[in-house]
Amino acid sequence: DAETALSDAIENEDDLKTAIVFAREYIKDLKIAPSQVQYLCEEAIRAGCQGHRAEIFASEVARASAALEGRQITSDDLRLAVKLAIAPRGTFINTPMDEDEMMPPPPPPPPPPQMDEQNDDKEDEEEKEEEEEEDEND
Repeated sequence: DAETALSDAIENEDDLKTAIVFAREYIKDLKIAPSQVQYLCEEAIRAGCQGHRAEIFASEVARASAALEGRQITSDDLRLAVKLAIAPRGTFINTPMDEDEMMPPPPPPPPPPQMDEQNDDKEDEEEKEEEEEEDEND
């Protein structure tokens, strides 16, 4: 019935208004931990964000999300903040590719040539010979 749906929507809207009023008061005392800020900064760097707006807005998103729930900031709030504030500002696209589209890993580098050790031995022998010749000449 349309009237029932309308009354439910109005009631839901009133609940949301009340939750927002409480959240506005609760957010004033809500602090984000330095480790949480560091996490947001690392995610912004990883995404290739320019400047500091992404992590500033992300910290505000995390605070607002926690305030709406009436609790301290959790990892869910931080993930939401990354999704809403950091990801759209990122310059790197980290979408998983299909196995077929992925490039194969590069081959391992070739082993170093063994000539260097032999050359070092020859140089040592030449130096010894030169020293012996100098000793004989003296």
